[in-house]
Amino acid sequence: MSAWMRLLFLLILMVSGCPVGPDDDDTTADDDDATTDDDELADDDDSGDDDDSGDDDDSAGIGDWQPLRDAIDASEIADVTVLIGTSAGTAFVHEKGASQSTTIYAIASASKWLTSATALALVEDGVLALDDTPQDHLSWWASDAGDPRSTITVEQLLSFTSGFDGAIDGVPCVEDGQSTLDACAREIHDSLHVYAPGSTFVYGPAHMQVVAAMASATTGERWNRLFRQQIANDLGMAALAGFALPSLDNPRAAGGGTASAEDYAAFLTALSSGTLLSAASLERMAADHTPDGVVLAEVPDAATDGRTWHYALGCWRECAGDTYTAACDDPGVLSSPGAFGFYPWWDQGRGFWGVVATQLVVAGGGAEVTVPLGQEWADLAAVALGR
Repeated sequence: MSAWMRLLFLLILMVSGCPVGPDDDDTTADDDDATTDDDELADDDDSGDDDDSGDDDDSAGIGDWQPLRDAIDASEIADVTVLIGTSAGTAFVHEKGASQSTTIYAIASASKWLTSATALALVEDGVLALDDTPQDHLSWWASDAGDPRSTITVEQLLSFTSGFDGAIDGVPCVEDGQSTLDACAREIHDSLHVYAPGSTFVYGPAHMQVVAAMASATTGERWNRLFRQQIANDLGMAALAGFALPSLDNPRAAGGGTASAEDYAAFLTALSSGTLLSAASLERMAADHTPDGVVLAEVPDAATDGRTWHYALGCWRECAGDTYTAACDDPGVLSSPGAFGFYPWWDQGRGFWGVVATQLVVAGGGAEVTVPLGQEWADLAAVALGR
């Protein structure tokens, strides 16, 4: 069975309610790293609930949300949840078809934003530094000053400019559930370094797999546990929100995450309110790390189909139109769309965020469907919010 077929099987299990995701070792209530329980999640003022789907409970007094509801219902997506919010929390929830705000999805590349935030939180804790090199944490990594692999930094790894090749399907070890983060990082080190660090952007899974291996080697913890400790637990994310695909020992740091719309809403609320990361970390996360001069060797269709986006740390810097202009450098939209259509964004300029949560297996990828729809829905949300 191919890696993609295995992932589709896991998706079916998750949608049907079967427990696929982080195991009890990282999520039980008796564990120090445990998530908050269901009662706490249900009482969280920032979380949407099922009652918000058909009424104005979460949007009363703000504006008219009906045009947005109508647009979502008129879309081609049969099962989708859309959440809109601000730094104060969720303001709008709409659930269509079988999708609910608590449905756990395989979020594919939306994982990248969570991995970046986890790494930056570890930087703030002194576990990593943005200018650390892999050999600072992996004893077997090339350390000869003449070897370009010895000059790679955490910041380059998070911005996909470390010099590693390997597009989305070009790094087999990240799909191997029998491997480990350390073993996979070794394979990447040995066979995939092609470009001078800092010179070339390659959108693929190699870079973040190395970051996760570095953090795991230094702390002795699985990547999923580090994510739970640094991000998920404090935000009350569900027990199945985390990194366990294809396995806990070798999670795909750039694409193996699982989460619900409600989970990601909690993340975006904390990120936009400045309670998750420091102002300095947010500034580095949002900065353009692929300016003119960096070769864009491998870029997904969602970022190039009538658009020219640049990359930050684990998220895109969206820009309208087919040319990246100086205006795009103003505080704009950060996003991290996934292959199955899960599409989170944070509009820094207009001061609100959104999550489109769905599972689409279509030619060209689900993001090709949800990104243009999400951008249209964001404009309707801005009107309702008075932004």
